[in-house]
Amino acid sequence: MPGVQRCLDELEIPVVLAREDLSPHCRREAYAETRHPATFMKRRAMERVISNFYGRPRHGQRRRSWKNIVSVGDSPAERLALQDLVLRRVQRDRKGNWKDCRCKTLKLMEEPNLSELTAEVIRVAQWLPGLVHHDGDVDLEVDGEDIADLMASIRV
Repeated sequence: MPGVQRCLDELEIPVVLAREDLSPHCRREAYAETRHPATFMKRRAMERVISNFYGRPRHGQRRRSWKNIVSVGDSPAERLALQDLVLRRVQRDRKGNWKDCRCKTLKLMEEPNLSELTAEVIRVAQWLPGLVHHDGDVDLEVDGEDIADLMASIRV
């Protein structure tokens, strides 16, 4: 899909494959007794991407604090990885006051058929502006009922 790749390149959106992005040592660490490997690997990959994004100083400024992070995916591991990452994040301003980072997760359906996927994309497009602008944490899940209602209303 060359059109998608051009768009990702133009918007500087990285595509990160959690398993491939980790060192062999980290991959072994992911399979430790008390860990869920997919969540661990996704958390490490997300942490690196988010740190790179917020760590880039702009116009001579200092590193920025994490403020608003949105994860959209079909795996519970993505959802849990971001929630774990943000909940463990400690950030304070220069006076020592706590600074919030808003954690927003949107869990999509796993293995939707074409009609469900179409309806899901429409629903996500409707929700995304409100999700991004909401001043707080959000944990949403697109389920079959949401999709069935939307499909009935648009006759997909």
